[in-house]
Amino acid sequence: MTRFSDEWVVDRTMFDFIQGGSSCSCCGLPHLFNPGGIKGFIAACTDIEADAAASELDALEKSPWPPQMREEVWGDRVKLRLLMKRGMKKYKKFFKDHSVGQIREWCLNERNTDDLRGMFHMPRSEIKHIIETTYGICSSYSVVLCAVTEQVANFQLTNYQTDAVTEEEADFEDMLYFDPTDGFMLVMQEDIKVDVVEAFLQYMIKLGGPKLLFARASSHPDPSNDSNCNIPPEDGDGGATETSSEGPSFRSDRRIVRLLIGRYFADRIVDQYTESLKKNPSSEATAQT
Repeated sequence: MTRFSDEWVVDRTMFDFIQGGSSCSCCGLPHLFNPGGIKGFIAACTDIEADAAASELDALEKSPWPPQMREEVWGDRVKLRLLMKRGMKKYKKFFKDHSVGQIREWCLNERNTDDLRGMFHMPRSEIKHIIETTYGICSSYSVVLCAVTEQVANFQLTNYQTDAVTEEEADFEDMLYFDPTDGFMLVMQEDIKVDVVEAFLQYMIKLGGPKLLFARASSHPDPSNDSNCNIPPEDGDGGATETSSEGPSFRSDRRIVRLLIGRYFADRIVDQYTESLKKNPSSEATAQT
């Protein structure tokens, strides 16, 4: 078993569950809200396509996780997506009120490289904090996401192909790296900061929707319908990109973890840019002229 592979995530989370458990009275009973059981939860995760969903159902039969743990994980997968979708309007409104050009101008002309480097920096511990405090997830799925965060931090060691679907998501995945001391950050050197800022702003626009996660276009499109070609039809996990495995795939969870990191960076831009306008209200009007 390759370290940081999906099989490693399964074993790591199982070990943590046995050691101390992870459920609590407030979030350990997702079955009360979905009579369809785990199959219903998988169907509710619209970012997992039909083939991948079938593979996940098959993997459940071989999973070493106890039934309660499996149900908690899938129940909170649905919960997290629903809550994250509600937050998309924040980014949509931000770009409705302010143009990409204005934000780019502010980043490049009013922020030096050190400021930008600090803005695009996230301690690894923040992910667990956000999952538990912002989204109220402290069940087994919190343990899973902590393991997946470590998988994302060491993604190059998995030898998996890219998880991204859209060009913007792929650019963000490529730019994101992990430093054991400092955490997650974007490569930010003086001579390449323009490219990084431009790529992140294009990614940030996508945070406003219309989908939380986009899907790959169907690998078997209807030849009579040209509109099927190369268009992500629904928010989704797309086809599997990792090496063949009979166990569950955590590709969708890796995309969620990167989305949490991307939102953290984006929130820093929103907050700091808004604060700068309060201090200098004329600066945006000047940028528009």
